[in-house]
Amino acid sequence: MKNNKLQICGLALALAVFAIPATSTAASEGWYGRFEGGVAVTPNTSKNGSKLTYNSAGWDIGGALGYKYGPMRYEGEVAYQNTGYKSLNGVSNKSRTSVVDVMGNVYYDFDQINDTFVPYLGVGIGYAHLSNGVNVNNGTTTSNTDNRFAYQGIVGFNINLTENVAANIDYRYFGTSNAKNFSGNIFQNNIFNAGLTYYFGN
Repeated sequence: MKNNKLQICGLALALAVFAIPATSTAASEGWYGRFEGGVAVTPNTSKNGSKLTYNSAGWDIGGALGYKYGPMRYEGEVAYQNTGYKSLNGVSNKSRTSVVDVMGNVYYDFDQINDTFVPYLGVGIGYAHLSNGVNVNNGTTTSNTDNRFAYQGIVGFNINLTENVAANIDYRYFGTSNAKNFSGNIFQNNIFNAGLTYYFGN
């Protein structure tokens, strides 16, 4: 009898769960805004025959305004990256490289399987303003700047909390065309971001 009661209770609970209407958290189509920030890891660079070793991690912050249509997202993004040198030719050197970039990005959201957890891929191209500050022997700092074509590849996922709000985590490989203040080398960054997106659709 006791087992029968447990079975009846279990069946009633299962029916109650399935009777609850499913609530979709699919992101709304239309305009959205995003704010994000994270960690920027800059590979070491050879500069004028000298080896420039960067700190283990710098940081970045940025925002975007975009439009979602179906699985596609199109956006304009502005971001700032900042990372410090650890050493120059093995000698401690407290200097910094900063980047202001303006990018146009396109994303594809893989939202056909699950409305809540949505992986995505993205690519972007744009403009980067690079500033390279170097401490010299007398303690003063010299600075040079450059403006370069920039590009990035993006992989990540959104967690749609509601139809209007999503959290995101992604990885970005950011690079530029050859920059004179890096002796003709490209500038590159490995960026790990977390952010929040608000969809204005509903």
